[in-house]
Amino acid sequence: MLTTYGAALCFVLASVLTGQGVAWLIGRRVWWAPAPAVGLALLLCVAGLGSRLPERAVVSPVLLGLVLAVAGALAVRSGGRVSWPGLAGLAAAALALLASALPFYVNGRAGVLGVSLNNDTSAHLVWAEGLRSSTMAALYPLPEGYPLAPHALMAALASVTGIAMDEVLNGLLIAVGVLTALTALGLLARLPPVARAAGAALVAFAYLPAAYYGQGAFKETMMALFVLAFTAVLAEAHAPHAREPWLFAGVPAGLVAAGAVQVYSYLALGWFATVTVVWLAFELALGGREGAVSRARAALPALALPVGVGVAVLVVAVASQADRVLALLDLFSLSPATAEGAIAVSNLGNLVGRLSPYEVLGAWPSADFRFAPANAFHAGQLGVIALAAALAGAVVALRRREAAVVAGTAAALAVFWVADRGQSPYVAAKALVVAAPLVMTLALGALPVRPWRSRDRTGVARILLVAVFAVSAAYSTSLALRAAPVASDAAERELGALRHLLGSRPTLFLGSDNHVGWWLRDVRLGTPLAAAVGSPLPVTVRPEKPAAPGQPLDFDSVDAQTLDRFAYVITPRSDYDSEPPANFARVRAGALYELWERRGRTEARRTLEPPGAPGAPLDCRRRGRGAGTARVWPSPPRVANSGVPIPPGTSADLGLRLARGRWRLSLQYTSTTPVRILSRLGTFRLPANTAIPGPFFAFGELDMPAAGPVGFRVIAEQSARIGSRGAGANVGALAASAAGPEQDRPVERSCGRYLDWYRAP
Repeated sequence: MLTTYGAALCFVLASVLTGQGVAWLIGRRVWWAPAPAVGLALLLCVAGLGSRLPERAVVSPVLLGLVLAVAGALAVRSGGRVSWPGLAGLAAAALALLASALPFYVNGRAGVLGVSLNNDTSAHLVWAEGLRSSTMAALYPLPEGYPLAPHALMAALASVTGIAMDEVLNGLLIAVGVLTALTALGLLARLPPVARAAGAALVAFAYLPAAYYGQGAFKETMMALFVLAFTAVLAEAHAPHAREPWLFAGVPAGLVAAGAVQVYSYLALGWFATVTVVWLAFELALGGREGAVSRARAALPALALPVGVGVAVLVVAVASQADRVLALLDLFSLSPATAEGAIAVSNLGNLVGRLSPYEVLGAWPSADFRFAPANAFHAGQLGVIALAAALAGAVVALRRREAAVVAGTAAALAVFWVADRGQSPYVAAKALVVAAPLVMTLALGALPVRPWRSRDRTGVARILLVAVFAVSAAYSTSLALRAAPVASDAAERELGALRHLLGSRPTLFLGSDNHVGWWLRDVRLGTPLAAAVGSPLPVTVRPEKPAAPGQPLDFDSVDAQTLDRFAYVITPRSDYDSEPPANFARVRAGALYELWERRGRTEARRTLEPPGAPGAPLDCRRRGRGAGTARVWPSPPRVANSGVPIPPGTSADLGLRLARGRWRLSLQYTSTTPVRILSRLGTFRLPANTAIPGPFFAFGELDMPAAGPVGFRVIAEQSARIGSRGAGANVGALAASAAGPEQDRPVERSCGRYLDWYRAP
């Protein structure tokens, strides 16, 4: 945990120092709100350049070190005149750090965010590792066209500090929140210091950005930061107190846009072009109200110089990524939804449907951003309050002739409106995340500066309106952060401990975990259920037992020829699965997984079970008696299906009717917390499991003195921490398998018996 926040601190300090160096060069001698984002953008551009050069694992950190050295020299040369954000900035950063820690606090562990909700983090981790490891680059080739500058920045920090890449990724996510809060300070400059600091933190962790932070998504939150910073640049470039010429507005604007291209490729430019056009329209409209339309139009030619500078900076900064940008343009064209092989309109990603546009307002009391709040009426009331606050903030800003935030918000919402009508809900949701901090900034701007000294009779009403909105928004954010899943340390620890044993020998994984490529990095891995980055060694399942979502895999899921391609096989530790072939020996067993070593060739065998089952009764009326040998279970397994979610601290009851004898028990589940299983014959426990649903996991045995029903109560344990609210558990089924060895019987004498597999002559 300390190393995660150490990585975040490195990103924050490097971004602030670099941004202040740029500020000094363009004539800023005081704290400059866009500086943190400008600094991060420049670091991304440099990291992206380093990743394209030979010996990138060394060159990229060296180039970044040179940039930081120059920025430090500029800070020294300024004689301390380049100031820092002050107490309000420190308070905003501290609040943002506290908010970022909430998922780790609730889950009681540090780990990869979003596991089981978002499998993209597995791809980002192996790609970032591939930028500094030739082995990983060979196993997981870097994608053509995909922007990899953030990965290069993570790889550089991991190489210099020795911090693990998953901790560096979390550090980057946290740092983006802190940098967003520091950037928001400038746009909330008129507020009192306490409200300003709290408001800046709320802008950084508005509901949708908080939800995306909780699923480990950094591209959307970084885009939101850069669009917010671009708006701040426009606000300060044309503010009455601005001292630098308009020429110098082009440099930071170009850098911010370049940083966004490094994260989101050429598609990012749509936001900046729209913000600029809408902002100019507002500036002309406000000038017209004062009878200054002619003067405003006369000023337009003067924009050519800063726009030209900004475009030049943008082009130079992204030149090293030109081939990637063009490759993605060839794939996506101007519309990802219409390009062949791109993101189809029907693609939902990890969503369950189209997001409600009202989520952008920040008052959305639902722990899972993909679903509507349980109380739609109360959610509607909060939405009305949030909308009223945003409209009030827009009126206040326009009265003050401060059009940048209003224009930025309107432009970001316009981008969402276009995406919502022409792109998939998955793509449109990203545009909604980018708009959320601007909407929050606009709404908080409705708060009067000193209502007790103002003649404005609406001051008290605006205070009440913004206060109610801010409380509801903070509560909504807390729900999203408290429900954010954090990877189970049990699976990470068990699988990670096998890496040194497996080495470079081919290994087959028969579980369901999208992050297995990261847990088993550097391993030549094959898995039928390929994660987001695919499987280095392709694996095909038996056509008679196809892999199905939510169903377990076992040894019978693949044929003998496939098994003979691998030296090791990793399976979930379960008693509701097919028997391993005789040439496989178990060499390691943990709470969740077992490691099997192949010794010799695998003898071919046939199966007749459906997907998800370890066997099936032999129906001789359909298949005939035939000849051959069958592997028969002592007794058919008993299965109780559930399929119900279990919130933390609650339980679900399942029942089985078991015969006399000894039974081995397995549970099909995922859970962010440990799970207890109670019965009259014993109490059992399983660790948290944040993989995707599918496998059964063994948890104990029962001795039945006589045949009869047995009840099981499955409890999702609740943390004793104040305010904890994890996602809880999802139980698919509970299975009981009769203890005892399987028997070989002639197929002709096995009619009606439960077969694991059989061999035909």
